[in-house]
Amino acid sequence: MKDRVVWVDWAKALGIYFVVLGHYILPNAEVRGYIYMFHMPLFFFLSGLLTSDKSLNMSFGGFVKIKAKRLIVPYYLFSVLCFVWYIIKLKAGGGLDIFNTTVPIFVNSFLCGDSPMSCGPAWFLWSLFFCNICVYAYKRYPVVMLILLSTLGVINLPIYLALHTVPCALLFFAVGFIGKDKIINAADYIVSKKVIAFIVSVVCLVLVLVGYRLIGNMDMVADQYTSYPVFSLIFAFIGIFGVISLCILIAKQSSFIESISRSTLVIMCLHTELLWFIQLHVYNIFSNWFVVLISAFAIVVVLTAITPFIRKYVPILMGGR
Repeated sequence: MKDRVVWVDWAKALGIYFVVLGHYILPNAEVRGYIYMFHMPLFFFLSGLLTSDKSLNMSFGGFVKIKAKRLIVPYYLFSVLCFVWYIIKLKAGGGLDIFNTTVPIFVNSFLCGDSPMSCGPAWFLWSLFFCNICVYAYKRYPVVMLILLSTLGVINLPIYLALHTVPCALLFFAVGFIGKDKIINAADYIVSKKVIAFIVSVVCLVLVLVGYRLIGNMDMVADQYTSYPVFSLIFAFIGIFGVISLCILIAKQSSFIESISRSTLVIMCLHTELLWFIQLHVYNIFSNWFVVLISAFAIVVVLTAITPFIRKYVPILMGGR
């Protein structure tokens, strides 16, 4: 898409707020489970929607180089920041043991495995990198996409480099990419039909709640798709369309929302560190809904505010964006 689409900015802003909120220990655990039904699928869907066909026309080497610069380099740079922060936290707590504690889990973190010092939410970048490679291959060999999607729920891929998330992530990414023209046209139609947008958003978001109550929540990074994986995926798509319809309904040109949309990478990678800090200094933070909602919003605002400085002075951290 050549021009910015207002509802996409709103969907990214709302989606990243859900990501932050989803990492809280919420007063009601069911809200967290509800969010997990669709919040990461939404980001993969939007990433596919925003992927340029033109970028797929370059050489494979050039394509991989650009995607590595935009996704993998930031992953490791943010991981280094989180590693330094982890050492500071260990030092402050008197539990620093470089050889026995830090080195083994550093290796695990380097491979995007489960590690307390890793930039946890940044697994999204590795998964997104592989989704882009798969779509590039699909443009030349469509059968590749079918083979990869067929591994969903059949082959247990390793957790390293977030490979285990790729089949599921690719499903949402591919639908966003392949259906982008029809999705944009449908959204343009719904923009003038506010009543339709309202009905679709309410119905979809209520259906997701019903789905969660019936089958439980889906967690992509935990490789958990409930006992009914097909229904989990269906409800995830329903949640995506519910959020999009809601954003079409409420979307207005807003520099603030656009700024959040442009800051999702920084927010995704750093919000858990701010959450740790808030947790230490705000008494009983997780028992009060008002404090939870406001503090999650504050994290989004703070990281949005620093993103322009990162983009200006450390553009490599933003993948050169």
